[in-house]
Amino acid sequence: MWVWGGFVLCLIICGWGLWRGDGANRVGAGIVLVAWCLSLALHQWGNYGGPELPVVVIDIVAMLLLMALSFRSRRIWTLVASALQIATVASHFAAGITHFNNWTYITVTGLLGGYGLLLCMAVAFGIHEVNRKRQGSQTPAPQNN
Repeated sequence: MWVWGGFVLCLIICGWGLWRGDGANRVGAGIVLVAWCLSLALHQWGNYGGPELPVVVIDIVAMLLLMALSFRSRRIWTLVASALQIATVASHFAAGITHFNNWTYITVTGLLGGYGLLLCMAVAFGIHEVNRKRQGSQTPAPQNN
């Protein structure tokens, strides 16, 4: 249930970022949306034995792209998103090395790389909307001459 609920939230939040965001917001939303869709498409349903190679590779690529976006855009939300994605990739490796409980692995990756990442993006996109409205209200009205 929470996989598909997260996917719906991903579609809504990333769609919002792609529709209303500026350049960095759109790139970040695109990275997360593509990674999320690929992860769902390549996930081996019914296999909850730990990290799957295709999903780990997707998360590593998404991590590197978010880090590059953070270096380029210099925005706080991209730094937080990168940190969450780094923690998700670290969880993949920790689960593979230590063989900790599968539910722990699923919960950690779902909360950090899933809902945590979406919350970070939703806050960033909301702040962008507020700033856009403030700037729009500060522009002087055109004068008729």
